[in-house]
Amino acid sequence: MDFDLITNYDVKPIINFLDNNPSLWDKDPDIDVHNAPNYKSLNHKYSPSLDLLIDPIVEDLVKIMGGKLVQRSITLLPAQEDIREHSDAVNDLRRFHIPITTNEDVIFYCGDSQINMKVGQCWEFDYKKWHKVLNNGTTHRIHLLVDLSKDYI
Repeated sequence: MDFDLITNYDVKPIINFLDNNPSLWDKDPDIDVHNAPNYKSLNHKYSPSLDLLIDPIVEDLVKIMGGKLVQRSITLLPAQEDIREHSDAVNDLRRFHIPITTNEDVIFYCGDSQINMKVGQCWEFDYKKWHKVLNNGTTHRIHLLVDLSKDYI
């Protein structure tokens, strides 16, 4: 499995919230973990209002997939930037991506596969394989990332 489509979520309330609160991104200005100079992540800096929008998605994903929440974050990859090829060495997690905003020119590569994830789709992928993201579009790519433990409830 390089990519596995799990389910779909209505992310319009999250889109609207982020559109109306652009200053949230200013709280984490220098995240450069993937050699993408303008990549940003809202790790534990959500407002309570954003938490209320994200919590039902995370709870549903835990219910569907089992395990326990380890981490969640919202990431922003600007237009015309990419995340360099890398692999993640954390073995006891399952990683899920849920696009909040994207465009047709965002390509996610993993192993021998590549896809264009659509808004609201929930994808699991094998993050231990080499993967990268190219945003060749004119708009940001924003994803909700959810990491669950492999400990089933």
